[in-house]
Amino acid sequence: MHLPARLSAQGRPRSAFTLIELLVVIAIIAILIGLLLPAVQKIREAANRMKCSNQLKQIALAAHNFESTNGVLPPGNLADPPGAAISFNYQYFGTLALLLPYVEQDNLYRQINPAPNLNVTATGPSWWNTAAWNVSFNRIKNFECPSDGQAATAGTIFVLTDTQPSGTSSAFAQAWSFGGFPAYPHGVTNYMGVMGGMGRVNNGWDTWAGVLTTQSNVSLGQVSGADGTANTMFFGENSTTAGIQAGQGSFAHSWMGCGGLPTAYGFDTPTWYKFSSSHSGVINFAWADGSVRPLKKASVTRTVRSAAGYADGEVYTLD
Repeated sequence: MHLPARLSAQGRPRSAFTLIELLVVIAIIAILIGLLLPAVQKIREAANRMKCSNQLKQIALAAHNFESTNGVLPPGNLADPPGAAISFNYQYFGTLALLLPYVEQDNLYRQINPAPNLNVTATGPSWWNTAAWNVSFNRIKNFECPSDGQAATAGTIFVLTDTQPSGTSSAFAQAWSFGGFPAYPHGVTNYMGVMGGMGRVNNGWDTWAGVLTTQSNVSLGQVSGADGTANTMFFGENSTTAGIQAGQGSFAHSWMGCGGLPTAYGFDTPTWYKFSSSHSGVINFAWADGSVRPLKKASVTRTVRSAAGYADGEVYTLD
């Protein structure tokens, strides 16, 4: 006589996965995840790059609004006159600090006391000796590229960037930071103004001076009447993440004090004095007409130098 099989609650014989079947299912799931993950990462990076482009565009349009109010574009930095050594007697506010009222950060701007003195022929208290010191610790998300997740925790945060002449035909970039490890947690930016080849340093490099140089007071009309706003670089990216990956250290720039970066060094190796990005193959740039167009990281340095100068009269072609 046959005994009846044990039944489940539904009245059917029980069944279960064998160990081999379970391993096969796990392997299939792992393969599917492996196939989907790159696609998800690409979608995420595409969204980040689009957001980065939009943030750059908003900064460019803010500079346009600044020009509508003041008659000139914001200076690259309220530092010592072009060609002069840093004396620490000026206010040293950077471009982005001057744009706060035009990027919906008027509340922060009103807390800066004294406010930046656009009459840069007069000296004034530096921002790190005023109430602006406390304001400088605020993070402004629209100044940070969403693909760069390490700028806010950088080991070195530069609070001032500048270029100095070296003889009659050369110059060098320089930067300052406050001591302390970890660094003072100043609000950082991945977006810097384009100062041209080497900014304005009162020597041969001034041929390729950009729109945003130390104590600059350039109008959009001047740019339009020279090389043209669509042909002149305005703002670009600098990536902490890319610098770390290239073995250049953990650095970032303060939005309160840092102005622009030169293009004379090219884009080949990410570091604090070069434009760079966390995006694959390209760096986002805003142009003086308000558009945002990326450049290849492998762009020819001489060609980029021509694009960065607003009145050099040079014809160039960019991919």
